[in-house]
Amino acid sequence: MNVIAAPIRPAPAPEGAAPGSINPYLAFAEFRIAKHRAKPTSETFRFFRQTVHHSILWMIVMRGHYVGHLPSLKDCIHEVRISKDTVRKIINDANARGYLEWRVAPHDGRIKLVAPTMACIAEFEALVDNYSKLLG
Repeated sequence: MNVIAAPIRPAPAPEGAAPGSINPYLAFAEFRIAKHRAKPTSETFRFFRQTVHHSILWMIVMRGHYVGHLPSLKDCIHEVRISKDTVRKIINDANARGYLEWRVAPHDGRIKLVAPTMACIAEFEALVDNYSKLLG
């Protein structure tokens, strides 16, 4: 089966944007494609790029870090929508590599929270900073 690629047209900037401004949606798509094709330089990024579930779990944990409410194992299972065993395996693998860590909830010792390590935070922020440079 032959597939003919459609010519790529620049996407217009969002309505109300300054003339000549960069379309942030296109910039993000190009950024993710380039990251996908490139050999990852950070070990954290390489680990969390293994599957969509790894990537989503990373974003859930990082979102929790930045809003000041770390996700529990139950939160992660609910958000990623895969089995408890698979979520636990991804978190345990990330923990063994030094990317994520388990913490006990201060209000209930039975609840396990998932937190990023300082190395994970640094690599996530470098990734976001690189993307932000695309937008100017």
